[in-house]
Amino acid sequence: LPQVDPARTLKLYASDYNDKSIQWCQDNIQNVSFALNGLTPPLPFENDFFDALYSISVYTHLSEKMHYAWLNENLRVVKPGGIVLMTLHGDRVAHKLLKEERTRYDAGNIVVRSHTQEGARLYAAFQSPRFVREQFLRGHTIVYHNPSPDPCIAGSQDMWVIRK
Repeated sequence: LPQVDPARTLKLYASDYNDKSIQWCQDNIQNVSFALNGLTPPLPFENDFFDALYSISVYTHLSEKMHYAWLNENLRVVKPGGIVLMTLHGDRVAHKLLKEERTRYDAGNIVVRSHTQEGARLYAAFQSPRFVREQFLRGHTIVYHNPSPDPCIAGSQDMWVIRK
C-alpha cells in the first residue's frame, strides 16, 4: 500500500486472534503495527480510527451471530465515510454444499458448518448474495460486489465493500 501513493504517509495496522500469526508477522514484516484480538470483539482500536479496513477470509469462519458482532465492530473502528472490504463464501463455492445446505443457501440463508471450533479453518460459513444483501448488509451502503475477484486477493471468495 505505501507504494501505491508514496507521497502520502500511510499507517498500517493488522489484527488477528491467532497469536502465532501475529508473532510471525511482528518478526518478519516491517512498517505495520500488529495487534492481537480475541475471537469476539472488541478490537484494540478507538472508535472512528481507520479510513479503510479489510477482512479477508474472516467472516467465512464465523457463526451468524458473530457475523453481526464483527460487522458492528468493524464499523465502530472505521471513520464516517470510510470503507469496509470483506470476503465471503458466495456462489463460486456453493457447489461444495450438501443438498439440504444448498436448499437453505438458495433460499437466502447463511449456511454454517460448525463441526469444529469457531474461527478454525474448517469452521465454514457460506453467504449467498441474497443473504448478504437482504439480511447481513441490509441498511448499509454496498459500493461494490464482485463475485469473482482476483484469486490472488480473495481466492474463490466474493468481495464486498460497504461505506460507513
